[in-house]
Amino acid sequence: MNAMLLLHAAVAATPSPRGWYYEIAPGVHIPWVSLGTCCGSDPKVGVAPWLTASTSIFGQSVAGIDTAFDYNDQDVIAAQLAATQTHRESVFITTKIGGASTLPGHDPVLICPSKDFRACALRAVKTDLEQLQIAQADLVLVHDPGLANETGTTAAIWMGMQDALAQGLTRSIGVSNFNSTQLLELVAQPTTTVVPAVNQIEMAVGGARPEKTLAACSQLNISAQAYWTLKNCPFDDPVLKSVATAHGPQVTTAMVCIAWVLGRGVIVAAGTGSNHSKVVRETREDLGATALVLTADEMERVGKAGERAAARLR
Repeated sequence: MNAMLLLHAAVAATPSPRGWYYEIAPGVHIPWVSLGTCCGSDPKVGVAPWLTASTSIFGQSVAGIDTAFDYNDQDVIAAQLAATQTHRESVFITTKIGGASTLPGHDPVLICPSKDFRACALRAVKTDLEQLQIAQADLVLVHDPGLANETGTTAAIWMGMQDALAQGLTRSIGVSNFNSTQLLELVAQPTTTVVPAVNQIEMAVGGARPEKTLAACSQLNISAQAYWTLKNCPFDDPVLKSVATAHGPQVTTAMVCIAWVLGRGVIVAAGTGSNHSKVVRETREDLGATALVLTADEMERVGKAGERAAARLR
């Protein structure tokens, strides 16, 4: 029996106590776990298995894919969706435009020589849609803040995002990498008429624990979405192994790490790497974590194991 058939036998028709989707805006439901295509997660390798597992194996009617202009892979995703003959309504597409960051290095910056950031943001959304070969995204995010030094710029970018929503270019809009102060400042702007639906942030049981940002998201009714959820996951920790074993032979410690994030009420964008031989297993773990609901005691014990793992890196 090949790997995909083994996967099917293991998890077919598996119900998820938390459901498979999470409402981020009225009538807009995102899968709890989407395929992230950043940072080594190659969509040429991961998209087709993700679509197959989401729909044919886990029984989801919609699969989630997360991308960005800065990932330089939106044309690849468009090609994969065309090659698999995926209907537009069968995939939830999240994309991102650059933000107002003035920091050097890897932070994405909106290209806007005219300095008309409202117009540039709207144009950036249209560019994303052109690259993805779709008429409407499900969720568009501002990829980075820079709000502490560029409040006016970020407010103008957000106006462009609101224009994109009003024009039907996307079903929902949000932000990424905003901390609590930046969220509160953006929402307080007089030009902000739509509160971000989502704030995508780094979070992991053995890594970042952005508690102040999560509290601000809760206060403002913004859904938090995590990336890098397996960063410093203590895969070999005996606590995680015992929790995985308690939930059945198909459950892995990687699934436990993702399930801990989901248990915090945080949706996830998770990658599947670039190795063809591992993509089926990693897809099963990422999506299968949706159906893994940890008890309160397990959440506490796994959380403490993650804290110990993080402490070892200091």
